[in-house]
Amino acid sequence: MSDRCGMKSWLHEKAQNAAPDDTAMVLRTDMDGLKAINDTFGHAEGDYGIRTVSNVVQSITSNDEICVRTGGDEFCLIGIGKYADDEPQRRTERFLKTLEAVGRSSDKPYEITASIGWASAPYSENVVSELLNTADERMYENKLMRKKKRI
Repeated sequence: MSDRCGMKSWLHEKAQNAAPDDTAMVLRTDMDGLKAINDTFGHAEGDYGIRTVSNVVQSITSNDEICVRTGGDEFCLIGIGKYADDEPQRRTERFLKTLEAVGRSSDKPYEITASIGWASAPYSENVVSELLNTADERMYENKLMRKKKRI
């Protein structure tokens, strides 16, 4: 897991080694219901939920990609390389299935879920910041949709 400074350094290094036909891929996640967990079960349980989401994001991150904590319960996976067109969707599905399995195997009295958004495009110098914004928008759309289903 890296931080924003580590992400900038990683992006700089990747930019120097990127091939003309590389693709940039970004996945952004945000834990659902952290405030409710903190308020109902305490901050130690909220921290457990954050660590769980973090571990699952890290588990779907390849060695040549970076996983960054971008906020309290927000994480980002970034990759630059050769990706199939459906890689972001496959990674999203893997994240959600893994998080669900981890949640089922825990003895916690609450569900650990997260919203996720992704974006990908041919790599160029400024494309990652654009993809971060697009993935963030999609993540919040996903969060809103999931919230409406719970109501």
